Amino acid sequence: MGRRSLLIFATLAMGAVSLGATAYPLVQTLRPSARALDDSIVQLDLPELVSGVVYSLDVHGVPLLLLRPNEAQRAAITELDDKVWDSRSMAYHEALGAYAYWGLTRYRLVEEHHAEPLPWERAEMRWLGGYVESPWGGSSYDYAGRAIKEWRYTYDGFAYSHPVPNLRTPSVLAMEGGRLLVSIYQR
Repeated sequence: MGRRSLLIFATLAMGAVSLGATAYPLVQTLRPSARALDDSIVQLDLPELVSGVVYSLDVHGVPLLLLRPNEAQRAAITELDDKVWDSRSMAYHEALGAYAYWGLTRYRLVEEHHAEPLPWERAEMRWLGGYVESPWGGSSYDYAGRAIKEWRYTYDGFAYSHPVPNLRTPSVLAMEGGRLLVSIYQR
């Protein structure tokens, strides 16, 4: 190895060490600390869940929606399995026996229609109930929080041509001593 090659190698090695030493503190600031993660767990009093009723629990200003589906809602979820963008909903929690997802103020529950059809409904449309993104329509979600892709099963006949994500679920949701533990980290 000649002197020139040795100098090039030494310069590249020093540059790599300098880059790593400079980038390490920056990368560490991007990750939340253990204390921040511990502080992100919120304990909530869990109401007595009644089948078919949606509960909204306030978690630092963001509603956490809980639904223990009744038989009609379960049947609607099953019927929509092949009509949603992503059928692998992670919202159901065995310990609760309920679906749990983060809601926003623009989401509202709309039960299955029993009265006159809405003005924009057509004969081939069939709304089975679930969530609508805003009072005027938008994305439609079933009771499991899955985004519906087939326009015939949406609330207003509007469906996106590209995948729409399901409603977000809490990253940590557990029961401890009759209380609900919820993580607000990455909500």
